[in-house]
Amino acid sequence: MKTTWTLPQAIRIYRQYGAELGLPGFAVERAVEAAVPVETTAETRVGRLLERRLHTRPEVCIERARYCTASMRETQGEPQVIRQAKALAHVLANLTVHIEPYELIVGAITGKVLGAGVYPEGIGFRVEGELETIGFREPNPFTVSDEQLWELREEIFPYWRGRTLEDAARARWSPEVSNVMEQAV
Repeated sequence: MKTTWTLPQAIRIYRQYGAELGLPGFAVERAVEAAVPVETTAETRVGRLLERRLHTRPEVCIERARYCTASMRETQGEPQVIRQAKALAHVLANLTVHIEPYELIVGAITGKVLGAGVYPEGIGFRVEGELETIGFREPNPFTVSDEQLWELREEIFPYWRGRTLEDAARARWSPEVSNVMEQAV
């Protein structure tokens, strides 16, 4: 059985399997290249991985935001480059690592089977207004717990107000750029 594919082949296999399962939004597109027969039954490794991916609801993961924020609070007053290095070390030392069964290549940016991280130091506040409805939006709903919502609103986001990369960039923009950016957001 073939276990390596090009990205277009992998995407096609993913969409085809979703369509076979009758999942909404997984219509098979016209093939651009010759079809590659791939065994994707629940008994194969690839089939089990696809099953898990297709039947796992994505979750918001705030671990990275939590650990980055904690480190930045602890290192106030130190040079920024040192603070960033310490924040990365703190995140890597504490982030949940999970290795799923049947994976040959492991590693993820979240501690969830299927997750999305929050990056408050960049432009993370842009998701703040969406947090209440992120579980119900179409497409791509994400699960987020009440505890995570509270921690984001009360512990993480307040620290970053006025300290984000976006805030630093805005302070250096011309009035013309600021006007254009305000209209885009």
